[in-house]
Amino acid sequence: DLQLYKDTCKQINSKYQKIRGYFDVESLNKKVVELENKTFADDFWNDNKKANIILKEIKKNKDTLHFY
Repeated sequence: DLQLYKDTCKQINSKYQKIRGYFDVESLNKKVVELENKTFADDFWNDNKKANIILKEIKKNKDTLHFY
């Protein structure tokens, strides 16, 4: 079935893009810098939930970069 094939291709492409992001060191470095810059904002801790999400994202990206 053609539709099933198309859906499968979309799923594979989505997974590929996600995996590809793990190996894009330059983009990960840029993302870390972007996120770290957000932490310098005066109102960063006004929303603790959002702040913690950002900090976790920074840690995740730095942990990934550690392997490179």
